[in-house]
Amino acid sequence: MADVDEGSSRGERKSSEIRVPPLRPIRQNSLPDLGSELWTTLLDEADRFHDEPTEEGSNTPTAEQIQRTRKNRLRSLATLGQAVSPNADDAVLSVTSSLPASALRAAGSLRAAGSTPTARLQNISDSDELPVLSDEKDEQWDAVGVEIIGRDIIYKPPAVDRNLLQNVTFFLGPHQMCALMGASGAGKSTLLDVVSGRKDDADVTGTLTFNGHPRNKYFKRISAYVMQDDVFIPTLTVAETLKFAASLRIAEGTPKKVRDQRLEMMLDMLGIDHIRDNIVGDQSLRGISGGQRKRLSIGVEIIGLPNIIFLDEPTSGLDSEISFEVMDAVRNIADQNRTVCATIHQPSPETFGLFDHILLMAHGMVVYFGETKDVIRFFTSPPYQYVYAEGSNPADFIVKVAGGKFVPLERDQPFSAKDLDELYKQSVYYNDLQMTINDRMTGTPPAPLVFASELATSPLLQLYCLYWRGLAKTLRDTAGLKTTFIRTVFGALLMGSLFYNQIDCEKTTTACAEALNRADSDTHDNPESIMSTLCCDATSHLPTPNSSDCQDCQEAVYNRFSVLFFAALFKMMGNMDAIPNLCNDRVLFYRERSAGAYLTLPYMATMTIVWLPLLISTCAIFSAIFYFLIGFYQTGEAFMYFLLIMFLSQSTGFQFAQLLAAICPSSQVALSVFPASFIFFNVFAGFLIHIPDVPVYWSWAPVVSFARWAIQGLIINEFEDQPQLRWFAGADVLQSYGFDGYTKWATVYYMAGIILFFQLCTQLALSYIRHGKA
Repeated sequence: MADVDEGSSRGERKSSEIRVPPLRPIRQNSLPDLGSELWTTLLDEADRFHDEPTEEGSNTPTAEQIQRTRKNRLRSLATLGQAVSPNADDAVLSVTSSLPASALRAAGSLRAAGSTPTARLQNISDSDELPVLSDEKDEQWDAVGVEIIGRDIIYKPPAVDRNLLQNVTFFLGPHQMCALMGASGAGKSTLLDVVSGRKDDADVTGTLTFNGHPRNKYFKRISAYVMQDDVFIPTLTVAETLKFAASLRIAEGTPKKVRDQRLEMMLDMLGIDHIRDNIVGDQSLRGISGGQRKRLSIGVEIIGLPNIIFLDEPTSGLDSEISFEVMDAVRNIADQNRTVCATIHQPSPETFGLFDHILLMAHGMVVYFGETKDVIRFFTSPPYQYVYAEGSNPADFIVKVAGGKFVPLERDQPFSAKDLDELYKQSVYYNDLQMTINDRMTGTPPAPLVFASELATSPLLQLYCLYWRGLAKTLRDTAGLKTTFIRTVFGALLMGSLFYNQIDCEKTTTACAEALNRADSDTHDNPESIMSTLCCDATSHLPTPNSSDCQDCQEAVYNRFSVLFFAALFKMMGNMDAIPNLCNDRVLFYRERSAGAYLTLPYMATMTIVWLPLLISTCAIFSAIFYFLIGFYQTGEAFMYFLLIMFLSQSTGFQFAQLLAAICPSSQVALSVFPASFIFFNVFAGFLIHIPDVPVYWSWAPVVSFARWAIQGLIINEFEDQPQLRWFAGADVLQSYGFDGYTKWATVYYMAGIILFFQLCTQLALSYIRHGKA
């Protein structure tokens, strides 16, 4: 029988390994107890190399180089302290050494502390971990311990015909790390989601308490959930990403000094201080490495200093060395009296040894819960008698045991999951667990943790922080901005050149006017429009005059309708390229809102506010080029109204894209639905088929077609009460298309109402529809 190396377990670490929690004075250990004031002086002096200029082209020092330099400086200060009088005058010090007077004073202060501490610092080793001190103690760093008790937990969602969790019992305590392990489909992620409150409590039976109380509405304030996938804004830096998280997850009203202090300590503790100014990046933008992304992901979730931390596969996709570094950082967090629970798959022996307890699962049942150092002994002893090969990975061994991959001695087949569950419940480990739970449940529980509000910040502060991040994201996407403005200018020039001088009707003759007047008189008995006469390509209800000059006018009027139709369509359809970004942002929104960072309303409002300047500027550029190049009605009022309709058209298209991004399961689906929807809206826009000609059973369609209202506003603006078109009988033209009975401003109100309706639907979709795991 073989056990896990207890030297690598949490309970028995090597004596030379110093674990100093950030934001606290140094613990009593092998380093001398010099007091916070002297330690601060020494470390400040040792850190002065940060301020020294580096050689041109030299790289930024790594965290390891920084620590090595600190220790070298401390050794030098200790050596100097042996020869320096603690009370020497500054003037004397300055002429007796080339070192700065501040360094000599620090050495003198160290000498005054005694010869033993000085000698110890002279021999400081690379394995010694220097203390991380703060000039102002963050009282929240030492968390209130939370004990989690689960007894006979059963989870069965309505859509599944079996229990995904079957009578799961466990106890998780503060200052401990527990690994949820098992083969794929064992139920470890499901259990993590149930305990963390990410499953519907109505589908869960059994007892689940936190310090003796059920989960309350403040649970998000005391817990953090680090998901398997790392999702960030790629154009933000590491420090900016953490700063945003700190702004929303640290209680509002916390002094800025404490907030900044926690940010610095988090960067240092996670080992990402040396990349603080690097952009995070993504698949298309080079940024930080996978291990650094994972540590940043942990930092984002825990910067609010939660009492409980859940991690879903935190080492997924990382090599063994990086995995150990990530989990060692988590180990530091657990040492601050926090309860840590993580699902983990195939950890290395070193990473495995960081955990205090193992909860091993198979088919939704617990087959082992106990200390990490005992798990090999448990499965190699009777009644199991599995054979463990010395030097092999203990994590792989127990996962294969639970998955039925190994056959024990004196058996011709492996134990089933049910057999393993029954054998575990007959063991002393299960009996000890039940006694522990009974002891905790019979005592008086501490008062539940409550807060002034469910979220750490107010909606107004959430709006400000989201706006800051959204603005930075938009402005740093230079490629996207260039593409948007180039497309706007190109589209305006293209359509303007195609229809240049094609809407001029100055060639009107008397014959044409008489023909039009005859057609106008026919409309008293015929409900069809005079435009049936003018545009034979679109309608053929009335005869077309024979005058070639009038034919030119007919084509000019038809071209005017056409160019207005395509202008509105161009502005609406131009929002399709925003769908992938909106879908990517949705994933981040799900994650941050689930963590209690902000509400849906500030998020929606921020998206509108951030995009508003871009929408206005692109519409202004397009209108200034397009309107005057075509030669539309040349008045200031008509141009401003045209600009307004262009803005409302693009805003409607953008809000519709937002809605699709919220309700569609993926960006590919949304990108397919968006143009298909516009086919419907454009058919009933009043141009391809006149609104009076729409069958009665489709009469509702023009009302909901936002393209109809945009085109209607543009056509009314161009044809209503314009002197050079009076002889065209503009009212009859509008009537033929079904645009009569509306004013220009009524159209604006309709479009504004549609925008608000889309916003409301998007907010409801984001609140109640969730795609994927979040």
